[in-house]
Amino acid sequence: MVLGYDRNDKTIEAFRSKGFAVINVKDLLNQLEAGAAKTDNISDTLILMPSAELSRARGGFHYMSMPVLRDTV
Repeated sequence: MVLGYDRNDKTIEAFRSKGFAVINVKDLLNQLEAGAAKTDNISDTLILMPSAELSRARGGFHYMSMPVLRDTV
């Protein structure tokens, strides 16, 4: 599973050419909430995050991400 920006067209095409599925994070979250997808079954997938606001603020992707699976505190 790879997280990326939705505006990086060349990156998206490069992942597709290597056999990765590409999904918008909003669509994925809807599938997860509906039980139509499970995080354990996601592999070779590029998950696209909206980038308009973050790129305007000159931040990086790591500022809006955290591990999907974390140890219990």
